[in-house]
Amino acid sequence: MFIADIAPSTISVITTYRCTAACEDCCFECSPSIDKTLTYDEIREFIISASKEYPSIKLIVFTGGECFILKEKLFALISMCTEMGFITRCVTNAYWAKNLLRARDYCQKLVDAGLGELNISTGVSHQKYVTHQTIVNAAKALLEFGIPTLITVETDSESSSCFKRLRAESIIQEEFEKESPGIKIQINSWVRFDKKNEVRQAEQTVSSLNYGCDNLFDTVVVTPDKEIAACCGITMSHIDEMNLGHMSQVENYGKQIDDFLKIWIKTEGAFQILKHLGASQNKLKTINHPCQACAILHKDKEIKEVLINNYSEHVVRVLNKVKLQELKG
Repeated sequence: MFIADIAPSTISVITTYRCTAACEDCCFECSPSIDKTLTYDEIREFIISASKEYPSIKLIVFTGGECFILKEKLFALISMCTEMGFITRCVTNAYWAKNLLRARDYCQKLVDAGLGELNISTGVSHQKYVTHQTIVNAAKALLEFGIPTLITVETDSESSSCFKRLRAESIIQEEFEKESPGIKIQINSWVRFDKKNEVRQAEQTVSSLNYGCDNLFDTVVVTPDKEIAACCGITMSHIDEMNLGHMSQVENYGKQIDDFLKIWIKTEGAFQILKHLGASQNKLKTINHPCQACAILHKDKEIKEVLINNYSEHVVRVLNKVKLQELKG
C-alpha cells in the first residue's frame, strides 16, 4: 500500500479571474470582463479552516487574475495572515504602479499589512496592458520600501526583448551588484493555449522538465469557482483530476494520500512519466513546461490508455524512489 505524506506548507488563494489585462494564452482566460471573485469572508474563512486542518501551513499566497483588484480587502487579508503568524506573498501584474506616487502609496499599505514578498508577472503579452515603465515604477517603489521582489518575465517572442530591456534598467543593474539584491528576475516559460499563436521556448526553463512537481501535496489551492485544487499549476483548470471538491470540504486535500499518479508526478515529473510510457518524440518536442506535460498525461486518450494498462510496472520503482528521497531528507 502506498501512502503519501501530506503536510502542505502553502495556501494559494486565486482571489479572482478578473484582471486588468487580457493576455493571449492566459491559462485562466482572465480579463477585465470576468467577474468571478471570492469574497473577503470566503477567503478569510478558508484560510482559517485550511490552516487548522493542516498545521504545517506557513505561507499564504494571494494571486489571480489580479489580486490587487480587491484593494483594501487584500490589505486587510494580508494583515490578518500576518497576525496569525503566516508569511504572505502577492502575485501581480503591477498595474497599480502606473505612476510612482501611487506605487509608493500601495507599497506603504503592503508594508503596514506585513507583506513578506511580492511577485510581478510581465513580458511581451503582459506589456500590451501594463507597460515596461509601470514595472520600473513598481521596482523603484518596492526597493524604497524594502519589499523583497521577484519579477518573472514570460519567454520573449522572436521580435521582443522584454527581459533584456528590464535587466538593462540602471535600478536593476545597481541592485544586482549588491550581495543581497532586493529584486530578482527570472524567465518563465510561456505556454501556448491557442495553437494559432507562436511557440516561445526558453532554453533556461526546459531543465525543469527533468524534475518532479514540488507543488503537489504542498499547496492547498482555492479558486474563484469555490473549489479546492490539488495544485496551482498553469494547466490546473484543464485537468479534472486536480479538482478536489467544494472549498468547504478542505479535508479532501488530505484524501490524496493513495493517489499513485500524483505521487509519481511529484516524484519524477509528468514529462519523465510520458517518456516512461513511450510518448512519441513529436509529442515530447512540443512541451516546454512541466504543466504542459501534466495536461497531456491526463487528457491525451492514447497516453491515458497506456498509463492505465502499464502503471503497475512502475509502482515498486517509484515508491522506492520516494523512500530514498525521504531518507535524503
